[in-house]
Amino acid sequence: MRSPMQRQVFIFLTEADEAELVAALAERLSLRRLAGPYFQGDVARLLAAPESVPVRQQRRGEARAHLFLDGAALVAHRMSDGPFDGWSRIDEARSEVLTLTRAEPSPQGLAPSRLYATTHWWEGATKVRKSSAFVRLVGQALDLVASSYPTCAFDWMRVAPGARAFALRGGRLHYLYQAVGLAPEPATPVTRPHRGR
Repeated sequence: MRSPMQRQVFIFLTEADEAELVAALAERLSLRRLAGPYFQGDVARLLAAPESVPVRQQRRGEARAHLFLDGAALVAHRMSDGPFDGWSRIDEARSEVLTLTRAEPSPQGLAPSRLYATTHWWEGATKVRKSSAFVRLVGQALDLVASSYPTCAFDWMRVAPGARAFALRGGRLHYLYQAVGLAPEPATPVTRPHRGR
């Protein structure tokens, strides 16, 4: 399977910011939350009561959650070996879910979190599209983030209030180990190559 196409937004979040964002998505778009990438039980139980399903995170330094509507088209795979033997995992490419991956603070500071979703994937040579209702939902969720949080030095990243307070207290926001300032910066002028006569 070729890599699926993703729509995404980057945003600096603390744990409290994540809770507020998830609550806003639940209130405005009726999204429900699975608080980890691995869960126990089947999809029917997950759809009925996601808050009661046991979950596990995948790796240290990152908190991953899935957001979906009641009755969403979800595909899960049961793990048969390794540390998650017996647990199931949502197939992000084939399921109608948004995924929120929050970076936890590290000695380098706070990296951006990412809210993303795939709108279609490739099955061999066939392009499989998700439902138009889901594609609209993804657009609404990303628009909500863009309209709710200001940009920073990178105009394609957003900063939530808790992350902004973290930076104002002397914490470091970074992306790929490069420090990211809170204030938007003017666009870099484009230098055109010199053409000789």
